Amino acid sequence: MLLRPHRLEDREGCLAAFDSNVPAFFAPSERSSYVEYLDEMLPRSGVRQLVLQAPDGAIVASGGVGLRDGEARMCWGIVRASHHRRHLGECFLLARLLLGAAAGADRAGLDTIPKTTQFFARYGFVIVREQDDGYGPGIHRRDMCVTLDLARVAALRSAFATTCAGLGVQLDQTLAGSLVQPPAIFSDDWEV
Repeated sequence: MLLRPHRLEDREGCLAAFDSNVPAFFAPSERSSYVEYLDEMLPRSGVRQLVLQAPDGAIVASGGVGLRDGEARMCWGIVRASHHRRHLGECFLLARLLLGAAAGADRAGLDTIPKTTQFFARYGFVIVREQDDGYGPGIHRRDMCVTLDLARVAALRSAFATTCAGLGVQLDQTLAGSLVQPPAIFSDDWEV
């Protein structure tokens, strides 16, 4: 598999990954927000969107990371339902956290549903806000954050290297340097 920056032609693959997670992880009504994110926000924002591409070309994971006031915001992290429980979400989250840390973020934040809070807690995220029905009736929202101090970033790098090696994930050359320094896909304009 290849971890690489998002391209415009990935749109349908990203939507297929989203659709595979409805209604277990996303409400059907959230699709229009995701389409707006892909079509309108990504082209004009500083969010850096990544995809994990299978050898057959299918997009099996997608998600973004952007900076806001020193915080790396995780945006729309999605793993295709048929690829859940294979550690791809772990690899993908770690990559986005490391990209945020490499760009200077001292913390990371995201919003999610209660079903996935334990996954994020394994990487140090804690719940900072709870909102019942935050995404729709019966779909509760949990805001979470984690500090990206030197010790945590070192642990994330180690976990990323081990996880990617075990999964056979290759890094696009524009991402390869991100474990040490900000990669070429970042510029000064990536504030959200």
